[in-house]
Amino acid sequence: YDLSDPLLPQVAREDPYVSSVNSLEIVGNNLFLTGYGTGLRVLDADTLTLVGSYFDGTNYTGYVDVTLYETWAYALFAGTGSASKNAYLDVITVGDLSNLERKEHVPIEANPLRQFAADEQRLYVVEKATRLWVFDITNRQNPQLLEKYELSGINVVFPRGDYLYVGTSAGLSILDVSNLGAI
Repeated sequence: YDLSDPLLPQVAREDPYVSSVNSLEIVGNNLFLTGYGTGLRVLDADTLTLVGSYFDGTNYTGYVDVTLYETWAYALFAGTGSASKNAYLDVITVGDLSNLERKEHVPIEANPLRQFAADEQRLYVVEKATRLWVFDITNRQNPQLLEKYELSGINVVFPRGDYLYVGTSAGLSILDVSNLGAI
C-alpha cells in the first residue's frame, strides 16, 4: 500500500499469483511469503517477480508462518481439521533461490499451530492457545524437539537473548529460557 495519505491508502502493486498470504518476511531484496495452496514463494521485493518457490505438489500445502535463519527457511503447516493433529515443520534450503529444496519434514502432533520464531539455537512453535514447542536448531537441517510446555492462552512469541517474550490472552509474560527445565 502507498501510505502517503494514511486515510486513503492505495494499492501500489499486487502479486497476481497469490490469493492468500499468511506470513511474509523480507531479507535483503527478497520477499519470502507463504499462503494457502502456494507453499513458499520468494519474490523480488521491488518488482514482485518470482525468484524461487517450493511447493510439495499437494493441493493443501498452506504454510501459516515462515522464519529464516542464515540459508534455511523454517515453514510451518498448521494442520487441517480440529482433531487431525497433522501439523508439521518443513526445513527448506534458501541459499540458492532458484532451487529451493525441502531437506527435512518434521511432524508435530499438534493442531492447529499458530506462529513461531527462531533465534540462533532454538525454534519456538506456538500451538494455538495451549502449548509452546521448543526445538533445537543448532543443526539447521535437523531440528530436534527439546521440550513442550502447557501455556494457557499463548498467542505469539519473540526470542531475545536468554528471554522469550510471550503474548497471551492474559497479557505479556517474559520467560527466562537460559535453562528450559526451569520454565
